[in-house]
Amino acid sequence: MSNPTQMQPDVNLPDLTAAVSIRHLAKSFGPKEVLKDINLEVAEGEVLALIGPSGSGKSTLLRCMNQLEEINGGAIHLFGSRLGFVEKDEKLYQLREKEVARQRLPTGMVFQQFNLFPHLSVYENITLSPKLNKLQSKAEIRDRAMRLLERVGLMEFKDAYPQRLSGGQQQRVAIARALAMNPKVMLFDEPTSALDPELVGEVLGVMQDLADTGMTMVVVTHEMEFARNVCDRIAFMEGGHIVEIGPPNDLLDRPQSSRLRNFLAHVEH
Repeated sequence: MSNPTQMQPDVNLPDLTAAVSIRHLAKSFGPKEVLKDINLEVAEGEVLALIGPSGSGKSTLLRCMNQLEEINGGAIHLFGSRLGFVEKDEKLYQLREKEVARQRLPTGMVFQQFNLFPHLSVYENITLSPKLNKLQSKAEIRDRAMRLLERVGLMEFKDAYPQRLSGGQQQRVAIARALAMNPKVMLFDEPTSALDPELVGEVLGVMQDLADTGMTMVVVTHEMEFARNVCDRIAFMEGGHIVEIGPPNDLLDRPQSSRLRNFLAHVEH
């Protein structure tokens, strides 16, 4: 553990029954405040969409949930455990990177760009992290990888290298790779934004299948039809704040703020 930090040991009674509980989260890059007093709960099994204009803080919020960005204030709890810190003798200590990496294991993340290792086959990309973390036997890792390849419809490409695959296929491999670690929460950062329009559906289909099986998911997306039909709630962000949050039909059909109405007027939903 590092020296004690000035961040609060107890941040306003987080909901410890939630999959993700965020209280008074703040994040800055230099003088620029990117996230301002974010409060949010995601229930276990819930699918939450984050929507909003570019620069509103959606991706940064997702990266904070996965501890890819250090927060400047507030707290994030994952299934009751505070991320990045441990409290001891009424002082808060920042965890070492090795401990942070261990905390990160229950969370899978899929990025805009596929981030596959080009020198590894599809099968090797999927099995690399489970092998490095030694969470299962070699036989169990292989069996899970095969089941995931079947699930995302890519069994015939298991020995192919990423450059042979379409963008949609590569993103499905990225989803399978994240699932190989058996996460409890899946985070998606605009997973279809880098795809040609005709390839978007195959990725959204895999995500809908995940939602149907009860996976807890937080999805940054501009796919309004997916948000309406698959997600349990939608949160609209602008300027580092959550401006509105609610069920899809309420939020998309009856927006309460002029900011959300203006945003929806410029996107298809």
